Amino acid sequence: MTKQIFKTLVLVTVLLLKAVEAKSWLSCLHCPTSEDYSFECRHGVIPRWPLCLMYTVDDWVDMAIDSSTRCCGDDMKDCKCPKKDTWRFKKRIGDYCEAAKQCEEDRNMFSPYVNTQEGEEMLQED
Repeated sequence: MTKQIFKTLVLVTVLLLKAVEAKSWLSCLHCPTSEDYSFECRHGVIPRWPLCLMYTVDDWVDMAIDSSTRCCGDDMKDCKCPKKDTWRFKKRIGDYCEAAKQCEEDRNMFSPYVNTQEGEEMLQED
């Protein structure tokens, strides 16, 4: 009886150590995150699980900023979304546009030298 309990404890310990060692499989249970962007940005442009696993946070932000140039505002003729005429799209696009704008502000805040003369000079010095 004691041998069986000991074998079971050893097996459980080995399995737990292996699970901790290979905990990367747990990452598929959570959406990607990044401290480079505010909660409002991430929450507004990254879809729910499991769709969020398709791309990184930077990819979702890039797509949101790109699509906001076409789909935000009164003129949506350049918007590529096939559902742009549905009530559900029209109901949610305002929040998405605000989140995309926040993402753009976050990106500029965390990258102060993007597209500036000072940034170009720093790149040339390197």
